[in-house]
Amino acid sequence: MERLEAYDMVEEGRVLVQSFAQDSLLKIEALNPEIPLVQLLWYSPSEGEGTPLVEWNDTTPAPAQMRASDFQRIAEYAVGIGTNARHDGQDVIDADFIELAQQNGLPVHVYTVNEPSEMERLMGLGVDGLFSDYPDRVQALIVE
Repeated sequence: MERLEAYDMVEEGRVLVQSFAQDSLLKIEALNPEIPLVQLLWYSPSEGEGTPLVEWNDTTPAPAQMRASDFQRIAEYAVGIGTNARHDGQDVIDADFIELAQQNGLPVHVYTVNEPSEMERLMGLGVDGLFSDYPDRVQALIVE
């Protein structure tokens, strides 16, 4: 923390911290509430294919079970969320999840999206951003 402050990285908006560990984000917030934080989420089936999705760190309920209060709790310390969009071919989030997060002050960025068709699908659902190993593919979609 001292290094970030010594180089004015926080004041200049040059730092953002993302983590799956909610406890770590809360510690950072306690040290310096000016640092923007992003809560990362990973949803997968609880016991194999065909079972309900769970968030592996128990940070939130399953995507379909998320309520405004769940997003509001994250918004108390974070400026956004990052989540997987699919797991083994199964959709994880939908337009309702994205809209509810946004209504509660949390932009939604999805990771890691490499196929143009999936990029287009997610942009159509209203995500605020996405992470990809192929930024040229994202750029090609944006320019079209």
